[in-house]
Amino acid sequence: MDKLVQLLESNGVLRTAAVRNAFLATDRDDFAGLHNHSVVYEDRPLELGFGQTISQPTTVAMMLELLAVSKHERVLDVGVGSGWTTALLAYLVGGDGRVVGTEIVPELIDIAKKNLMKYAYSQIELHPANHQLGWAIEAPYDRI
Repeated sequence: MDKLVQLLESNGVLRTAAVRNAFLATDRDDFAGLHNHSVVYEDRPLELGFGQTISQPTTVAMMLELLAVSKHERVLDVGVGSGWTTALLAYLVGGDGRVVGTEIVPELIDIAKKNLMKYAYSQIELHPANHQLGWAIEAPYDRI
Protein backbone atom coordinates (compact mmCIF):
# COMPACT_ATOMS: atom_id res chain seq x y z
CA MET A 1 0.00 0.00 0.00
CA ASP A 2 2.84 2.39 0.81
CA LYS A 3 4.28 1.82 -2.68
CA LEU A 4 0.96 2.76 -4.24
CA VAL A 5 0.83 5.97 -2.19
CA GLN A 6 4.43 6.75 -3.18
CA LEU A 7 3.56 6.17 -6.86
CA LEU A 8 0.55 8.48 -6.64
CA GLU A 9 2.65 11.14 -4.93
CA SER A 10 5.44 10.86 -7.50
CA ASN A 11 2.88 11.14 -10.32
CA GLY A 12 1.62 14.35 -8.73
CA VAL A 13 -1.94 13.18 -8.15
CA LEU A 14 -1.72 12.87 -4.35
CA ARG A 15 -1.06 16.44 -3.25
CA THR A 16 -2.63 16.99 0.15
CA ALA A 17 -1.92 15.37 3.48
CA ALA A 18 -5.63 14.69 4.02
CA VAL A 19 -6.04 12.58 0.88
CA ARG A 20 -2.66 10.90 1.42
CA ASN A 21 -3.67 9.93 4.95
CA ALA A 22 -7.04 8.66 3.72
CA PHE A 23 -5.25 6.36 1.27
CA LEU A 24 -2.89 5.12 3.98
CA ALA A 25 -5.78 4.48 6.39
CA THR A 26 -7.99 2.70 3.83
CA ASP A 27 -6.49 -0.47 2.42
CA ARG A 28 -7.66 -1.04 -1.17
CA ASP A 29 -7.18 -4.77 -0.59
CA ASP A 30 -10.16 -4.71 1.78
CA PHE A 31 -12.39 -3.67 -1.14
CA ALA A 32 -10.91 -5.31 -4.25
CA GLY A 33 -12.28 -8.84 -3.98
CA LEU A 34 -10.43 -12.08 -3.37
CA HIS A 35 -9.49 -12.64 -7.01
CA ASN A 36 -7.53 -9.34 -7.15
CA HIS A 37 -5.07 -9.79 -4.26
CA SER A 38 -2.02 -10.16 -6.49
CA VAL A 39 -2.68 -6.88 -8.36
CA VAL A 40 -4.54 -4.82 -5.75
CA TYR A 41 -1.81 -2.18 -5.38
CA GLU A 42 -1.32 -1.65 -9.10
CA ASP A 43 -2.56 1.62 -10.55
CA ARG A 44 -5.40 0.18 -12.60
CA PRO A 45 -9.10 -0.57 -12.28
CA LEU A 46 -10.01 -4.05 -11.08
CA GLU A 47 -13.04 -6.17 -11.93
CA LEU A 48 -15.59 -6.53 -9.14
CA GLY A 49 -18.11 -8.59 -11.07
CA PHE A 50 -21.59 -7.51 -12.13
CA GLY A 51 -19.97 -5.54 -14.98
CA GLN A 52 -18.42 -3.12 -12.45
CA THR A 53 -14.88 -2.18 -11.43
CA ILE A 54 -13.09 -0.69 -8.47
CA SER A 55 -11.65 2.52 -9.88
CA GLN A 56 -8.02 3.12 -10.75
CA PRO A 57 -6.19 4.71 -7.79
CA THR A 58 -5.02 7.64 -9.92
CA THR A 59 -8.61 8.43 -10.84
CA VAL A 60 -9.77 8.22 -7.23
CA ALA A 61 -6.88 10.36 -5.96
CA MET A 62 -7.50 13.03 -8.60
CA MET A 63 -11.22 13.04 -7.86
CA LEU A 64 -10.70 13.38 -4.10
CA GLU A 65 -8.12 16.13 -4.52
CA LEU A 66 -10.47 18.09 -6.80
CA LEU A 67 -13.46 17.46 -4.53
CA ALA A 68 -11.54 18.98 -1.59
CA VAL A 69 -13.68 17.31 1.07
CA SER A 70 -13.37 18.81 4.54
CA LYS A 71 -14.18 17.55 8.01
CA HIS A 72 -17.84 17.75 9.02
CA GLU A 73 -19.16 17.86 5.42
CA ARG A 74 -22.06 15.88 3.97
CA VAL A 75 -21.09 13.96 0.83
CA LEU A 76 -23.16 11.96 -1.66
CA ASP A 77 -21.27 9.04 -3.22
CA VAL A 78 -23.08 7.90 -6.38
CA GLY A 79 -21.96 4.41 -7.38
CA VAL A 80 -20.60 2.91 -4.18
CA GLY A 81 -19.31 -0.28 -5.82
CA SER A 82 -17.30 -2.22 -3.24
CA GLY A 83 -17.14 0.75 -0.86
CA TRP A 84 -13.51 1.84 -1.32
CA THR A 85 -14.19 5.46 -2.29
CA THR A 86 -16.99 5.57 0.29
CA ALA A 87 -14.48 4.62 2.99
CA LEU A 88 -11.98 7.21 1.75
CA LEU A 89 -14.72 9.85 1.86
CA ALA A 90 -15.73 8.79 5.38
CA TYR A 91 -12.14 9.22 6.52
CA LEU A 92 -12.04 12.69 4.98
CA VAL A 93 -15.33 13.94 6.51
CA GLY A 94 -14.46 12.53 9.92
CA GLY A 95 -16.82 11.37 12.63
CA ASP A 96 -18.98 14.49 12.51
CA GLY A 97 -19.42 14.33 8.74
CA ARG A 98 -21.79 12.17 6.71
CA VAL A 99 -21.39 10.01 3.60
CA VAL A 100 -24.53 8.82 1.87
CA GLY A 101 -23.87 6.27 -0.87
CA THR A 102 -26.08 4.85 -3.58
CA GLU A 103 -25.51 1.83 -5.80
CA ILE A 104 -27.52 0.47 -8.73
CA VAL A 105 -26.29 -3.14 -8.31
CA PRO A 106 -27.99 -4.61 -5.20
CA GLU A 107 -25.30 -7.28 -4.74
CA LEU A 108 -22.63 -4.59 -4.51
CA ILE A 109 -24.44 -2.87 -1.66
CA ASP A 110 -24.15 -6.09 0.34
CA ILE A 111 -20.47 -6.42 -0.59
CA ALA A 112 -19.78 -2.77 0.29
CA LYS A 113 -21.51 -3.13 3.67
CA LYS A 114 -19.41 -6.18 4.45
CA ASN A 115 -16.21 -4.43 3.36
CA LEU A 116 -17.02 -1.27 5.31
CA MET A 117 -17.57 -3.28 8.50
CA LYS A 118 -13.76 -3.61 8.63
CA TYR A 119 -13.67 0.10 9.47
CA ALA A 120 -15.30 1.90 12.38
CA TYR A 121 -17.24 4.42 10.27
CA SER A 122 -20.64 5.22 11.73
CA GLN A 123 -21.11 8.19 9.39
CA ILE A 124 -21.88 6.06 6.29
CA GLU A 125 -25.35 5.25 5.04
CA LEU A 126 -25.89 3.11 1.91
CA HIS A 127 -29.02 2.93 -0.27
CA PRO A 128 -30.01 1.07 -3.42
CA ALA A 129 -30.28 3.35 -6.44
CA ASN A 130 -33.30 2.95 -8.66
CA HIS A 131 -34.66 5.49 -11.11
CA GLN A 132 -32.87 8.18 -9.10
CA LEU A 133 -29.13 7.74 -8.73
CA GLY A 134 -28.90 10.24 -5.88
CA TRP A 135 -30.60 10.32 -2.50
CA ALA A 136 -32.71 13.47 -2.20
CA ILE A 137 -34.01 12.59 1.28
CA GLU A 138 -30.63 13.51 2.81
CA ALA A 139 -30.05 16.61 0.64
CA PRO A 140 -28.51 19.08 0.55
CA TYR A 141 -24.93 17.84 0.24
CA ASP A 142 -21.70 19.80 0.48
CA ARG A 143 -20.06 17.57 -2.13
CA ILE A 144 -21.26 14.98 -4.62
